[in-house]
Amino acid sequence: MESAALQNLGNASFIIFCIINLINNCKLHQLKVATRHVVIWQTTKVSEVCWNCCNIRISFPCIQQTRSVTKWSLNKGKRKTVKAVVGRFYRLGWGAWIRPMVGHSKRHWSKTAKRKIRSEKHVFCNSTQSTLLDKMVTKYWRKRRFYIDDVYEPYQQREEYSSSAVKPH
Repeated sequence: MESAALQNLGNASFIIFCIINLINNCKLHQLKVATRHVVIWQTTKVSEVCWNCCNIRISFPCIQQTRSVTKWSLNKGKRKTVKAVVGRFYRLGWGAWIRPMVGHSKRHWSKTAKRKIRSEKHVFCNSTQSTLLDKMVTKYWRKRRFYIDDVYEPYQQREEYSSSAVKPH
């Protein structure tokens, strides 16, 4: 009977009915319900999700994790760097990005000694990935970084092409 009555109600009436039902049916959980943020979509169907503690059907939005670029920050209106890119990848002086091999720190007990040594090496990202990573960082991170005793120093220039070679061929 109650579900048939809910089907006939409009969205606004349904929201009011839910709030009244929360107060009436849930004396124990009233403190929890008062502090919880409830979002109800306009296109909510009554039969989507059942909220167990109050026997009320409410649909919650699904918030998906994103790692997209902030093009306009709220404070200064500037682009922001995606911190995951800076932490996981390294940009060489000639524009290529490198990363450690996948799974290099996982399941060491099951790997042979040769495989552990092989997994310590870095691999190049392809041109599509490099372009995407360049878009995800700001100009500060696209510039070459100079460090004392840099282990990547031999790889900062590309010597195989005469147009980009620093040393004469």
